[in-house]
Amino acid sequence: MTREIRTYGRLHDMQGSRVPRVYGHGLLVVRGIPYAVVAMELVVDRIRQANGEDRGRAILRQCPLAIRKAALAVLEAVHRRGACHRDARPYNILFEDDPNDEGTLRPRMIDFSLGKVDPDDNDMDNDWDDWSEVLGLDS
Repeated sequence: MTREIRTYGRLHDMQGSRVPRVYGHGLLVVRGIPYAVVAMELVVDRIRQANGEDRGRAILRQCPLAIRKAALAVLEAVHRRGACHRDARPYNILFEDDPNDEGTLRPRMIDFSLGKVDPDDNDMDNDWDDWSEVLGLDS
């Protein structure tokens, strides 16, 4: 969990817009078993809500090109802040209603548990290539 908290910390100015807002983190003990927890903003994924819970790449590749490019722009913003995601999976990008533009969806990147702060160029290149492929923008 330390890696995820460090990465979200690096992305503090993106919280609430491009990544979920983190409210707190700590250790929760339930029946004597400790669990590391992160309390964060709930993001409702409108694409999967409308199309069922299929979390495969096909659902992302059916999205309009502008939405997929906007998702890659979130990754670019993460990289500019000296972090990378390192877990390119369809369910790590959610699309919610944009509160500033009615009828438009905005992408939110989640789950930075494998994220890295101050990554090297190889990490950044791999992150970009992996996300481009997941979003169907690799050709």
